[in-house]
Amino acid sequence: MHSVFVSSTYIDLVEHRDAVQRAIKQLGAVDVSMENFGARDERPKGECLRVIAQECDTFVGIYAHRYGFVPSGDKKSITESENDAAGQHNLTRLIYLVNEEVPWTPKFIDTGAAAKKLIQFKKRLLASHICKPFATKDDLAAYVAADLARWTRLAKEAGLKVE
Repeated sequence: MHSVFVSSTYIDLVEHRDAVQRAIKQLGAVDVSMENFGARDERPKGECLRVIAQECDTFVGIYAHRYGFVPSGDKKSITESENDAAGQHNLTRLIYLVNEEVPWTPKFIDTGAAAKKLIQFKKRLLASHICKPFATKDDLAAYVAADLARWTRLAKEAGLKVE
């Protein structure tokens, strides 16, 4: 079964994640998201990176105005580390960035060092991917569904095994 890892910060994108997860399931794919992990003994970052490497076919990255949690001793957020792991394991990465013109709740907009790291991360994404801007959760879900369907069709046409 096609497994899709959904990566984003959480509290600011709960509704967006939910819409994307429903779209993934409607396509018959498996939604692999941290909120569906249940209780595990592993540390969150390590487990996310393991799941990306061993259990997923495709990576969906959703980024708005928060950089995300940086574990003690790390220089990158878990969210940025997830994107990097997907690249290291050659997963197809579908990247969605919030349209900067869309009004956003101020408490969900990073400032200071986190904002600077987010700007650099987004610049890196834009330089290495065709990123799709989104305005609403419904836009985002439709874009993800269309892109996953296209990726699945192209993979099948190329003779890749896609369940």
